[in-house]
Amino acid sequence: MLGLLLLDGLFYRNAVLLNMLLLDIRSLFGDYYVFQQDGAQAHRARDTVTVLQRETPEFIPPEMWSCGHLIRQI
Repeated sequence: MLGLLLLDGLFYRNAVLLNMLLLDIRSLFGDYYVFQQDGAQAHRARDTVTVLQRETPEFIPPEMWSCGHLIRQI
């Protein structure tokens, strides 16, 4: 499957979030930004959530990322 890249949580946290993306966001916006993700497995990983809780100004937990949590309650 040429061209398919699957990110595991460890790579996403260390290579993407901590060493690139969050650094770039902070340099552009300081502590005033909204960082939004989708429900990809690497985004919802427990350790990724912990990093985002620690490294972003405000954090909304994965259960609240979409209206999916409301539909499951009905």
